[in-house]
Amino acid sequence: MQAPIAAPRYRVMYMREGKERRSAWLYREDHARQGLEMMQAKYGQRNAIIYVD
Repeated sequence: MQAPIAAPRYRVMYMREGKERRSAWLYREDHARQGLEMMQAKYGQRNAIIYVD
């Protein structure tokens, strides 16, 4: 098996006023989880997810 080309990147995606919004790219999972918690507290549990690229 071949090693991955790049480390995974994370982005928090959330809904605000009916439109999809995205955070900047994050390179650590713990930072993404922290951002997710903040967006879920602000916009609701079901309106924020972590996207991994």
